[in-house]
Amino acid sequence: MNLLLQITKACNLQCRHCHDSCGPDRTSMDAETLEVVVGNIPQGAKQIIISGGEPLVKPKLFWHAMDCIAANRQNFPKAVLSLQTNGFWAKNTDAAYAILKQLYEKGLDRLVLTGLDKYHAEQGIDLSSLSETESPFAYAMQRLGTPFTVIREVDNQGIMPFGRAKDLPAEEQAKKSQCEVPWGFDNHLTVDTSGQLYPCCWKATPSMGSAKDKSIENILRNAKKNKIFHALERGGPKEAAIKLDIYREQDEQLYRHECRMCEEIFRGMK
Repeated sequence: MNLLLQITKACNLQCRHCHDSCGPDRTSMDAETLEVVVGNIPQGAKQIIISGGEPLVKPKLFWHAMDCIAANRQNFPKAVLSLQTNGFWAKNTDAAYAILKQLYEKGLDRLVLTGLDKYHAEQGIDLSSLSETESPFAYAMQRLGTPFTVIREVDNQGIMPFGRAKDLPAEEQAKKSQCEVPWGFDNHLTVDTSGQLYPCCWKATPSMGSAKDKSIENILRNAKKNKIFHALERGGPKEAAIKLDIYREQDEQLYRHECRMCEEIFRGMK
């Protein structure tokens, strides 16, 4: 199970391609919800991804999340702990080192740098500060002895047209997508800032349930009994549309972009 834990929608940036329209004044998960949700993560979790927004613009909440996960690590001992960040904090070597050292001490396994594109650069991220060599980030990692894996995430496949990204020029948007839910609900689960659980990171479907009220394991078990989520897992958005009796053959072209079609199908049900 891969679980993305969206602790905040707040961000220091307002990038044009942001699928969740994140920005400085967006909502964050409260401490109580965070603690309960982490306690409801199942033993079979393979990866827990702390995400935002930008998690480190809410340092008190972020470090509390790291502590909560550490305190519950015995419940999901095989889970890889990842962080998605735009890396704004790596302005100089000392600043980068201070953050990276804390991440290492708190048990981080994987750091995913998401700020390495023109959209983040437009908002003021200095891409040179995050380069693999001769940068504050690189020097800080060398000083630490490269204690965890670093993933440099650059989207070359087109941007998913959700949130602010809907206003991007057509040539910058992804022309098609493939739903990954039929491979199983466990692949890309997301818990949003209110504790609601979704079967993918786009949150285009209705919530599967509250991870604050029930264990994630129980929510998934119940979702498999729900006719719509069962159809989605069995055959993706097309199967769900058929089950809802709203599928039209003339819309077949839209199914090349299954994620957009999923949003359209569930628009009136959220």
